[in-house]
Amino acid sequence: IKGFRYVDYVFSVKTTQYFSAKLTGRKVQMVVFEPDGENMPDAAGITEITSQVETSGKYKIRVLMSRNDA
Repeated sequence: IKGFRYVDYVFSVKTTQYFSAKLTGRKVQMVVFEPDGENMPDAAGITEITSQVETSGKYKIRVLMSRNDA
């Protein structure tokens, strides 16, 4: 990922299921979006997450460079 570009990963999750994601690259971070398009609470600018979802649907993880490194 270079500059202000990003990559989205979309996946389906059912209520009470868990999902995990971990970034191992340097200078990258992620934002997790809920099915309604809003940011998941406390899931912006992070490199690792494990969460149990409250709402079924398609979630999105956006991987991007931090603004300071873009």
